[in-house]
Amino acid sequence: MDSVLSQPIISEVHHRTDPVREDFHHHLEYEIIYIVDGAIEIEINRKVYQASNNTLILITNLDNHSVHQLTPQYNRFFITLNTPVTDTYIRNPFLLNLLKNHTDDFQHCINVAPIQDVILDIFNKLLRCSSDDILNNELVGCYLSELLIHVCRIQPRQFESEANTWKSRILNIQTYLDVHYREKIRIGDLCQEFFISNSCLSHQFSALTGYSPKQYLTMVRLKNAAIEIHDSADSINEIAMRCGFSDLNNFIKLFKRFYGCTPSQFRPGNMEAGGVIL
Repeated sequence: MDSVLSQPIISEVHHRTDPVREDFHHHLEYEIIYIVDGAIEIEINRKVYQASNNTLILITNLDNHSVHQLTPQYNRFFITLNTPVTDTYIRNPFLLNLLKNHTDDFQHCINVAPIQDVILDIFNKLLRCSSDDILNNELVGCYLSELLIHVCRIQPRQFESEANTWKSRILNIQTYLDVHYREKIRIGDLCQEFFISNSCLSHQFSALTGYSPKQYLTMVRLKNAAIEIHDSADSINEIAMRCGFSDLNNFIKLFKRFYGCTPSQFRPGNMEAGGVIL
């Protein structure tokens, strides 16, 4: 945990007006986009949204997404957040859940026009945060919590939920899987580690995330493997083993099911235009 706490929450934070990069996006962080002016079409997990002025977009570390710019002007803020570090500093499980878990009925785009000045002020504060300040994470955590509180208040029906001890425990288990995905993990070991029965873990995890613990772990491993395949020249077998897969054939089958192509086809130069998105 000490190594996690020593890392910054913010991976990137920018205010941009240049044209958007329209190839696929690949990262393992949470992402928040705030559109000040302009319009885009954004696809997230096969949902297509038209988003324009004063839209806030919440993207989890596992959401597949791509962006197409619709107007010549595209003025936006965006921030990417280190997943396990953010999980540590967003202490309210209900607020953290807005970043971490998006079930099938979740609406990723939120109209924040009534509080645009507040949202703009928060993003400007995040831009000014210094990564060299030892208290930076505490400050960033406060700003992010404030942002998420305003999101909850502006659309209470979408986000209303009762906080409970199960939610906090399941979020802790998710964070554990995010960090330890390379290791050999058994459901029984998770139950012992977090003092929860197998049946409760399965039910509560699925209710909160929309996935079983095994499905979530597989997705985390696949996303990490996909980034390594795209960004490194290491062999497919090496990457698969390093990301927690013990059987290469099973890895290839799961990868093709999730990304629609083989790992080799996923490498730069092998993907057809309009193909795989992350």
